[in-house]
Amino acid sequence: MSDLVERLRNVSPSTLGHVRDSGLIGGLTPIRRPIRLAGPAVTVRVSEIDANGILNAARAAAPGDVLVVSQPRGAGRACFGGVLASHVKALGLAGVVVDGQITDHEQLLELNLPVYHRGITPRVSHRSDRPATIGVPVDIDGVVITPGDVIFGDSDGLGVLSPFEVAEVLAELERREADEALLRQRILA
Repeated sequence: MSDLVERLRNVSPSTLGHVRDSGLIGGLTPIRRPIRLAGPAVTVRVSEIDANGILNAARAAAPGDVLVVSQPRGAGRACFGGVLASHVKALGLAGVVVDGQITDHEQLLELNLPVYHRGITPRVSHRSDRPATIGVPVDIDGVVITPGDVIFGDSDGLGVLSPFEVAEVLAELERREADEALLRQRILA
């Protein structure tokens, strides 16, 4: 699977959009452009005011995994920032998808960690005894991400594939991108 994930890192989610309408997330913003991301999802759902479970989820992940954080819709506090990003980077994760707010934007840029987010705010979460839920399906803009699904992204957005379909869909996406590259060359010639 690691070879497939590495190949998927070089494919655009917009190519998946030529194949189907499902499994596409365009509502989150990449922390920088250009950006590339691919890896199996490790999911965590947190409350609006407490991000404690994010570190536990990152520690449960394997190097190369993508941490997918779900914060309640409309939450006005950041659940991910510089300290958590430093942990994620040190643990060797491929990147982070935050369906919520982030903070410490410049620190995140310095880490060169692929991060997708819904917004930036100086208002941060606090420690509390509210538990996070790790390893459950999360919904981002109507796309359900199950632990182990493969997330891949670029400057346009994110794609999500089940581990059972990666090989077949990847072959189709690579073929389409090769055909499109030839077509663009012909047009420009």
